Amino acid sequence: MAAYLRGTGRAVTLAPDGELARCDYDRHGTPVVVTLRQFSGVSLALSVPVCPLERVRPRSALVANGELPIGVLAVAEGQIVLRQTLPLASLPAAVLEETLGALSDVAAQLLLVAARVADDPERETPYGYLFR
Repeated sequence: MAAYLRGTGRAVTLAPDGELARCDYDRHGTPVVVTLRQFSGVSLALSVPVCPLERVRPRSALVANGELPIGVLAVAEGQIVLRQTLPLASLPAAVLEETLGALSDVAAQLLLVAARVADDPERETPYGYLFR
């Protein structure tokens, strides 16, 4: 995966802190950090940190998991992350690129909404019900 991403011109870093790879995106002016990491010690997943755990309403996160167009919200190291598990060994490069783009777009929307709700809790936004 890292070799493919480097081949597309993206900067990819390999990190020793549990992340297997990290790639930075800019989605419509919102910085998004996509990481490849192990969850539950077994499965590999792409994930994007969204906000600290205490900023999210747990029941609302379950509702959002049924509504998100890609990925699910999960907990990782005290953070809420948008996570997508993929069969990486058999995944064609074009599908990986499309998945990374879709995941980073949804993550950018969630990051933007989290910031807006923090600034103005009464503001109506998509997925605004998730955040405290």
